[in-house]
Amino acid sequence: EAAHDQLLPGERSRLHRAFAEALQKDPSLAAGGNAGVDAELAYHALAAHDIDLAFSSLVLAGQRARDLFAFAEARQHFERAAELRPQVSPSVAADAPPTWELLRNAALCARYSGDSRGGAVAHLRRAIGVLGEGDDPVALGGLWAELSESWMAGLSAEAAAAFDQSIDVLGNSASRERAEALAWR
Repeated sequence: EAAHDQLLPGERSRLHRAFAEALQKDPSLAAGGNAGVDAELAYHALAAHDIDLAFSSLVLAGQRARDLFAFAEARQHFERAAELRPQVSPSVAADAPPTWELLRNAALCARYSGDSRGGAVAHLRRAIGVLGEGDDPVALGGLWAELSESWMAGLSAEAAAAFDQSIDVLGNSASRERAEALAWR
């Protein structure tokens, strides 16, 4: 760390680029071995200013942490990926999850890590704003349904309003999202 702090910004960037390349060639070099390489790779890619690699690594690290029930860590990965999403190249963006989906994952992880009122609700509101009205009514209705779950955080008036909005968006569609909204209501 002492030597790292003495490096010039360009030298630091090259050093992190070298670490990222080494991890890509041999994922077992990561502190957590092959399984934990994505989080470490994201760190070095961010420091090397490689947005595409950082974004892809953050998404994978978030999915892995979520699958391991490390919800606080997964939330951080999904939040950072959502921040980087608008900056990725078109080739990476074509296969990447949309911003609203990353925010939805961050909300889920926030809720499961105990931050329903602050993090989960804020992420869901932002995801709803990002998705927009006409893009995907089933996904939008699902986001409103998830927001209706906010009654667990003591926001019962908001939960009822979110439920109503979910049902309005979903209409009479036969979907999992509508069933969830009705169940929460």
